[in-house]
Amino acid sequence: MLKERSFTSATVAVFLFIATYIPENIAQNGPRPCSIDVPSGARSFLIVDENYQFPKVQDGHFIYVEHMGATYWACPGGQFTTPGYNVNGQVANCRDATHYNFQYQPLTYKNLSCILIEKTRPDLAEIYNNPNIRCEGDSYTTPVEVGYNINRGFARVLVICYQMTERIPLYTKYTINKGTSWLQDYLPPPSNYFFAGDLISGDVTHVYSDVKASFQELGVSQYINETYFLQRGHLASSDELLYPIQRDATYNLANVAPQWNTFDESNWYTLEQAVIDLVENEDVGDNATVLTGTLKVATLNNQNGVPVELYLQDGRFPVPRWFWKIVYLPDLQFGAIFFGYNNIYESKIKVDAEFLNDICTVDILETIRGSWSLQLIDNSVATNGFIYACALKPDQIIEPLVREIVTNTLDEFGTRNVEVFAKRTK
Repeated sequence: MLKERSFTSATVAVFLFIATYIPENIAQNGPRPCSIDVPSGARSFLIVDENYQFPKVQDGHFIYVEHMGATYWACPGGQFTTPGYNVNGQVANCRDATHYNFQYQPLTYKNLSCILIEKTRPDLAEIYNNPNIRCEGDSYTTPVEVGYNINRGFARVLVICYQMTERIPLYTKYTINKGTSWLQDYLPPPSNYFFAGDLISGDVTHVYSDVKASFQELGVSQYINETYFLQRGHLASSDELLYPIQRDATYNLANVAPQWNTFDESNWYTLEQAVIDLVENEDVGDNATVLTGTLKVATLNNQNGVPVELYLQDGRFPVPRWFWKIVYLPDLQFGAIFFGYNNIYESKIKVDAEFLNDICTVDILETIRGSWSLQLIDNSVATNGFIYACALKPDQIIEPLVREIVTNTLDEFGTRNVEVFAKRTK
């Protein structure tokens, strides 16, 4: 089990020494901040601040570091192309628009590349049972922090609440930042590789490759064919993260759940892109807090017409009945929760009734289509997966577990009954 670490006294001393040393030219001309183009290439390095937080992007695609500020540059699981850079965390101190190491030698980032080794990519780390992280659900739901060991600290990308008994993520929590669309040439890890830490032991990748056999044992194999099949659906998708090495972190088996391919690639993908577009292009602040999760177990009728709950392996790895996504805009205190029905063989009339009777009292999807760029969601075809939306108002949410998650999310920001974002007009 990994434990979060902090600066040693020696590291702090180095920071203090350099922070107090100001060259004469800086004192005369006034200090300037350092700027870094957002690392966006296939070989981009990892950059975090001295608190191991990923920096915000400003002016479209720049990271600014204040004079006297410090960052870490790292290449976990790989190697830098430039000699002398520490892959586990190169300290970079900003002094008048120039980065320096702890020996006060200038550092350059513009030609700095990070070569990742495919067999070990992503080189993720996990921290378990952080007492400051609360997971809803039963006592078997475990909080997992996913990120990277940098120097003597931990750079967190995702928080996953994972249900150990059934082997399913309850939800993944993360941040969508402005600047995400700047990353154009991201190359994902090999398609057959997913990180499995201590949380998920053994080879479970075959669970997804043997879905046909699992469904045959359940008596519902007729629903799987070359056109319609189940695949690993990311709760936090790589498109939603800003930096390449953050995107790598989504390739974690704790961050995936069985999802019908046409749903994943149609309406659910459209929803993901609409949320990114909202943060990227609307005046809603610098970021959005997002929780994406699963709910209940999907069923299909066997040859005798009896509904059968869908599990991929001996009562584990259930096929979620619903996927959901909370989107909260902290700068405006606006938000909504979206639900997608993960059963492409059910009628719209039946799913409508289930949503309004079991999930939420009001579907607001049509109300917010324009302001959330949701025009491309097509609920006329079952194979697209039906999408619904609900206000972040606990009194309108019927499902007890989701209501608890929404309440706790709002409590985190000290607010209740968040209004739904609507594009403001003059």
